[in-house]
Amino acid sequence: MINKQKKVIKLVLLVFYTTILQLIPIYLPYASAQQLYGDYPGQIDSLFPTANVSAIEIDYPYTFAAMSADGLSCIDIADPKSCVNLSSIILTGNTIDVALSGRFAYTANGLSGVNIINITDKNSIELINTVYIATQDWQSIEVYGDMLFLLAPESGLYCYDISDPLNPVFCDNYPIQGCSDIEITGLVAYVTSPISGLYSLNISDPYNIALLDHYSESGTDINEIAISGNLLFATYQSGFMHVVGITDSASLLRTDACSLQDSAKDVVVWGNIVFYGCFSTGIHAINISKPFQTDVFDLPIAESGELYPQDLELFDDFLFVADGKNGLRVIELARFQNPFYTDAYTYNNWKYNDIEIEGDFAIVGTDSNGIECIDTTIYHDYIHWYNYSYSDSIYDVEVYGDYVLCSEETGGLRTLDISTGSTFYNEDFISQSGTQCFEIKTQGEKAYVAFGNDGLFIYDLSNPSNLVYLGMWMGSPTDAVRDIALNGDIAYLAYSDYGLIALNITDPVNPGGIESGYSNYDVRTLENIGDFIYFANQTHLSVVIYGSFGFNLVNSIELYETINHIKIHGTYLYVTTDTSFLIYDIMVHETPELLANTTLSAGAEKMEIMKDHIYLAGDSGISYYKIKTTGTDDFDGDSLGFFDEVWGLGTDPALADTDGDGHNDNDDLYPLDGTKWQAAPDKELMFILLPLIGVIFFITLIKALKGKKKPKYMDTNEPKFG
Repeated sequence: MINKQKKVIKLVLLVFYTTILQLIPIYLPYASAQQLYGDYPGQIDSLFPTANVSAIEIDYPYTFAAMSADGLSCIDIADPKSCVNLSSIILTGNTIDVALSGRFAYTANGLSGVNIINITDKNSIELINTVYIATQDWQSIEVYGDMLFLLAPESGLYCYDISDPLNPVFCDNYPIQGCSDIEITGLVAYVTSPISGLYSLNISDPYNIALLDHYSESGTDINEIAISGNLLFATYQSGFMHVVGITDSASLLRTDACSLQDSAKDVVVWGNIVFYGCFSTGIHAINISKPFQTDVFDLPIAESGELYPQDLELFDDFLFVADGKNGLRVIELARFQNPFYTDAYTYNNWKYNDIEIEGDFAIVGTDSNGIECIDTTIYHDYIHWYNYSYSDSIYDVEVYGDYVLCSEETGGLRTLDISTGSTFYNEDFISQSGTQCFEIKTQGEKAYVAFGNDGLFIYDLSNPSNLVYLGMWMGSPTDAVRDIALNGDIAYLAYSDYGLIALNITDPVNPGGIESGYSNYDVRTLENIGDFIYFANQTHLSVVIYGSFGFNLVNSIELYETINHIKIHGTYLYVTTDTSFLIYDIMVHETPELLANTTLSAGAEKMEIMKDHIYLAGDSGISYYKIKTTGTDDFDGDSLGFFDEVWGLGTDPALADTDGDGHNDNDDLYPLDGTKWQAAPDKELMFILLPLIGVIFFITLIKALKGKKKPKYMDTNEPKFG
């Protein structure tokens, strides 16, 4: 009998290990392809290694960290790879959350009240006032315009008017038991409660907050939310997520759902990926590129024991993590790839001078056909929606709320109402005959307009349907203002011949006072990031710093071809020339780093950056170029994401069949060897099959070890034989 058992065990072991050995070479490439590979994404910096950071708020190039018992800290994040703590302040009680508004920071400190901190001097932040209401345990805080919103779990949402930042005035309270998180978009506040669900509230009248809808499908334990466009992502304490449509805030509708690793402490949306942080399992990701078919690839960036996320904030391609045990962490999410052309659009062979992206629509200024609106909802299949037609060329378009401001070649400034989403309505027109209207910039409720040789004009935008002239600055009547950059009370002006000018615009009725100039070159385009100004004069790209000393040159780069347009987005500078498109990393202004240089098939006048694409407007229409990787992007249509290809299988993300053997990478067990092909297994089946084989093995083994039981001898009266 023992020999029989041994034979069975040997047979079971033989079958098991043979099966495992057959499956390992099939399983491993796809198992590894389910992870985020190497050090990307990965942590690139950290501060306060033993501190409890409960929340962070970013106002680039600074972030403010709520440090629980250690108060509030101001951190320089100009270079996210080398963050520097500038100053800190100790506050009464635990600092739980922080919100920013202009020169002030507001902190929620539980029963210790709301603190108002002057953050004008980042090297010495200072407590100004404390609003103390003994019965309220403030846990969350949000600023929206002149309104401060606070959550107290016992009594709900509170609204304060902070038009006088130092003396908040109570407006209204909407009771929500157990409220935990708040997000605001438009004039709607979305508030969660693990006790009662999700609420959408009308805050257009802060003195009369009204309920629009209450969502509690599949339970009420909603704790954290994030909003992207017309979708809201709600996480549940029980470990799953709902995708909720908020196109109509009075009728919240679930569109999809998926499971999570654990209860999320916070959630953010980055392109087509949702990141959520769990205190027990680290940070995870979910592919939402198809919002109605959420793909749960749910990959851990950092495992339990490394990160204890309490709050997540995004800036550009960096994820800032408020860690409950290890301070502030910075994680790099994406890196630039060499841009490659993905598609183009033109309507009736129109020529385009400028482009602005607003939600799902592109607002485009044409060469001689007025303003066009393009529906960008369907990627690679953009649709002409409507246009406001007139024969003048549009040099610049600037979207301002429900209006678009247009600069016209013959010296006109036009305001169009775009609120209906189905047509443009002409609201106002200002003519400055005899000159050209080159550029429009807005700041607050003012429009700054470059009227060529007539100089800079300033208008009141409080009623865009009726622009009110405030003041102007002529400068040189023989030179034309071509571009504008704004930095608080200073306007930087680009002149055709004189170069660069700094102008004091503190008094919009009578601008002037500072007329510091730099460079006697033809400056056509400029952008600024704080006091650093990047500008192009013919073939040179230069960066200067402006201060009480005037302009000082920081660096200059010769590109050997005419520069058409420059644009700063985050910590990157984008440059178009007659033949090329370039991207520079400008974290260190003294030494901009060239990241990409791509040859263009057609020249580009202006550009717009949106998520991971850049839109170039020119004589041949609009061209789209992919500029960043977002992990799940499938560039070549082989059903493998970018991370899967580059860091998993080692295949080319731009080629569906990397080894050229006629089989897509996703279907090829040997995608890098053109001489071998075997059908790739079902990856999901592999994840089920291996554990199943293990279970069968152990059940069989246990049964074999027990053997066949002998029946016990029973003493009866029946005769015994033998």
